[in-house]
Amino acid sequence: MSGGSTGPFPSGGKKQSNCELLTINSVVTSPKPNVVSQLKTGDIVDIAVSPTSSYSVVVALFQGSELGSLMSGAESLLDCIEQGYLFQGKVTRIHNGRVDLHISAV
Repeated sequence: MSGGSTGPFPSGGKKQSNCELLTINSVVTSPKPNVVSQLKTGDIVDIAVSPTSSYSVVVALFQGSELGSLMSGAESLLDCIEQGYLFQGKVTRIHNGRVDLHISAV
């Protein structure tokens, strides 16, 4: 009896734990120069999903403006965001237009 009643919970709980514990180091793809120029190391950016014509793209937003998209870890982030988790990225490095982020759940 207990196996039947707890069967779905371990997998559901594990998936939530994975999203809550998810951390990703990523480089912003196609960063927007006008947004990069406003950034400094240590700034916090929001991670969101930007729907396009046929698929969803994970993007970083700084003060509401799109900084660029994320490729590294995008599938995991998309899955977790669709489950209702919120993510932010901390700018860890800016060099020659390249922006590195450390992303985690909030």
